[in-house]
Amino acid sequence: MRSRVAVAAVVVALAWLTQTAPAQAQQVFRVIVHPDNPSGPLSSDEISQIFLKTKSHWAHGAVAEPVDLSSSSSVREKFSEQVHGRPLAAVQSYWQKKIFSGSGVPPLEVESDAEVMAFIRQHPGGIGYVSAGAALTGVKPLVVRYAPERIKHVAPKYPPAAIRARAQGVVQLHIVINTAGDVADVSVIEGLPHGLTEEAIRAVRQWKYRPAMQDGQPVESSIDVSVQFQLS
Repeated sequence: MRSRVAVAAVVVALAWLTQTAPAQAQQVFRVIVHPDNPSGPLSSDEISQIFLKTKSHWAHGAVAEPVDLSSSSSVREKFSEQVHGRPLAAVQSYWQKKIFSGSGVPPLEVESDAEVMAFIRQHPGGIGYVSAGAALTGVKPLVVRYAPERIKHVAPKYPPAAIRARAQGVVQLHIVINTAGDVADVSVIEGLPHGLTEEAIRAVRQWKYRPAMQDGQPVESSIDVSVQFQLS
């Protein structure tokens, strides 16, 4: 009786490199903080946590004080999509539930870039965002990093030798994704015998990503991925 074969692949961790690409991507907004804030680049996930108030303090200890543009702002919509990874309506629903349960209130909302900057200047722990073309006065722009997003997946095949040997497990790989979104390099963290490691590498090299972004530009990045082989 022939065994059924199941193969799964999942991204398990993310690490960043800092090589900046020459091409400039369209930038709709800029994240800003108080000029005395010592924070360096932050991931979009870290910024989302601050605005959703699941992260309350900066790494240097100050209380984080986010400020949003009004819900009618197109910049607010783009910020929600790119930083929170969800539409503005979903973020508003999140806060409605928090308010109803008494477990939290949303950030202050203001109407203009000028009001965002005025708030930041008056609050050392403040963080906000303004339109990309706004003239920054008395505030510090914060570099934002966005993780690469896989847009093409190629499933590995189960080598016949591995099926005969009933070999299964997880191949862990470290991959480098270039600014075009291609897998430029693969190294083995933990492999498996009977051709499973080689097949995992062959498949992963064909994956395609939207490249990581930093400060509005595509950048080279690296991530760890796990490819699971399982017989059933």
